[in-house]
Amino acid sequence: MRSCLIKFFQFLTVSSVTLFFLLSLFAVAPTQLSLAHYTPPPTTNLIRPWGDAPRRTSREEACLTQAIYYEAGLESRQGKEAVALVILNRVGQKRYASTICGVVHQYLIVDGHKICQFSYHCLPYYHPNSHSWTESQLIAKRTLSNIFNRDILLLIGRAQYFHASYVNPTWAKKKKFVGRIGNHLFYDEFYIRS
Repeated sequence: MRSCLIKFFQFLTVSSVTLFFLLSLFAVAPTQLSLAHYTPPPTTNLIRPWGDAPRRTSREEACLTQAIYYEAGLESRQGKEAVALVILNRVGQKRYASTICGVVHQYLIVDGHKICQFSYHCLPYYHPNSHSWTESQLIAKRTLSNIFNRDILLLIGRAQYFHASYVNPTWAKKKKFVGRIGNHLFYDEFYIRS
């Protein structure tokens, strides 16, 4: 059973990154279903929900940029920002590392096979598209400065999980679906009020 599960995760990782790579070669974006025809938000829609942002290192900014690019490079700005928010939501949580780089580089070893939290980290890197990379950098800088699009915060809030719409991971059944942006579905934990 475990070997089947490992092969399935390896297939998902390879197929999603391969699809992203092929799409980037031909500059074809995946269909945007929820927030199609997105235009950049007006500055009045940008907010600082948690006051001043803590200082972050340039290494953490680079890790966040890389994660945004390789996980959501063909998504809209909102899609990229939503992925950044999920990563920031994980930082310091009990199950995750205390830094951005720690979160995006986190992995499990199951039966001698490495299974990454973020699929791009387990695969060889390829040369990024300069426009998408620059946009990913700008979004990383803005989110690290604690400036977010109000609509994204309202839609996904504390979400800690996401996956592409063309895969159906088993863990998704155990999480609370909170919304969809472009080609990604976002989830949070089920919280019990005490």
